[in-house]
Amino acid sequence: MLYGGVPPAAVAESALDLLSAGTLAEAIEQAVELLELGDAAAADPGAVVRAIEAFVAGRSALGRGASPAAEARVHQLAAQLGGLWGRQLEATAGFAWVALPRFPVRLPDLLRPRRDRWRLPETEVALVSADRARVAFPIYYMASLLIDRARRIDVVAAYDELRRGEPKAAPRSYTVVVPRKRP
Repeated sequence: MLYGGVPPAAVAESALDLLSAGTLAEAIEQAVELLELGDAAAADPGAVVRAIEAFVAGRSALGRGASPAAEARVHQLAAQLGGLWGRQLEATAGFAWVALPRFPVRLPDLLRPRRDRWRLPETEVALVSADRARVAFPIYYMASLLIDRARRIDVVAAYDELRRGEPKAAPRSYTVVVPRKRP
């Protein structure tokens, strides 16, 4: 889908502010430790993505009505795993982290906590392809996988698809590719 129906020319991206960039870098470091990747995190992006998928597949779903502490843990894990997954797309496919105007399509409330440090006042942390044809929201993507067990765990498939430049999209169209429901 296009960026919530917004004409691509109206999508105004900006660089992440220093706080968001620093928090994201910290979350990525925590994910490397959590998954016990060590030097593999820099050496083999495919192995990192497979480790993320294995971790997500091994977790039980949070579901609706979970305790605030459980919700906070899911958001922490989503930031860590989404950041690390995005880092692999940066390294292998030329994606870049940016701040985009708040996603105009409503995401479930559980993906938008009241004290969400991953969302600037009117922006979302996103990954964009070099030609701005595709945009992904890795933190929300990981949160949706951790919350909804009805979703197919497709971390590796989504990574491979984006790395190959799929789905095809026009440059500067900001076509949203992740998160999305897959059969």
